[in-house]
Amino acid sequence: MKFSAKCMLLSVSAVSIPAFAQEEGAGFENFLLSSPSIVSPSQHYQVTAGRFEALAGLLSGSYEVKPGGTEIDLEGQSLAAAYHQALGQMVLGADIHYDTSKQEGGGFDLEGSETAIRPSLAFAISPIFSLGASINIFSGEDDYPTGSESYNYNTFTVGGTLHQGPWEASLALSTANEDDDKSSANAPQTIIVHGRYKVLPVLALGLRYDQADYPGIEQPTQTLETETSYSLILESAVSDNSRVEVAFRSFSNSSGIDGSDLTQIFLSGGFDLAPNMELGAQLQFVSGESDTSESSITGYALTFAMIN
Repeated sequence: MKFSAKCMLLSVSAVSIPAFAQEEGAGFENFLLSSPSIVSPSQHYQVTAGRFEALAGLLSGSYEVKPGGTEIDLEGQSLAAAYHQALGQMVLGADIHYDTSKQEGGGFDLEGSETAIRPSLAFAISPIFSLGASINIFSGEDDYPTGSESYNYNTFTVGGTLHQGPWEASLALSTANEDDDKSSANAPQTIIVHGRYKVLPVLALGLRYDQADYPGIEQPTQTLETETSYSLILESAVSDNSRVEVAFRSFSNSSGIDGSDLTQIFLSGGFDLAPNMELGAQLQFVSGESDTSESSITGYALTFAMIN
């Protein structure tokens, strides 16, 4: 079992906060690096100037291997930064994530690191519809007691977003990567559908559905299942200069493992240091169980955003 700090802190939707105070009736505005409401580069239409974001996170936990009961301790760190610039009808951007992870216990020892770079483009076709695309460039290394394995691979994401006033709907598709020699370089094709609506000027509710085609990358010795997840997301402006976002996610066949269920609860909050600066914090709890293991992980992160 390969554990990734990126997977738990970011890819499994580490949640962030809607950035900066908004006027009543304004559109949506999120922390683009990690909000579970951001599923497609087409949603970068939210950027109307230049925006810098940063994230630093830690996680710790353990999982118990069945039936022997061997306990493996987990720890990881994540650093991320992004910059997006609006240029007329286009928004150009890029983000970079660096993650390290370690698993140790019961004679098992694995350390890993991964860098992900994502240049992206969003283009407003009309005032209510935007298209987006990104190149996802991954490189990493896993260190075992018997040696190390490095990998490099690319995937692509395309998507579209309809948005007008209090509602938004997005669809995104990411391509797969299959490597018969390096399992760390395997990534399933995914499709994500997301929609949200402002039931009040300061309260939005969202629903998200993810599907990952793990059978498309299984090896001859594996039998993988399609992973599906459902998410309920709440975004609320508590005051003119503070916000919270809460998300609940439920996974079936997590990582393609038949019968592996995962639940994630994420809380976040933030406040404006200045009209163009925001400081935030994130807290997440992840628990999972399958026929072969049981896991419990806690993650923490600090976020910062600035508009220029």
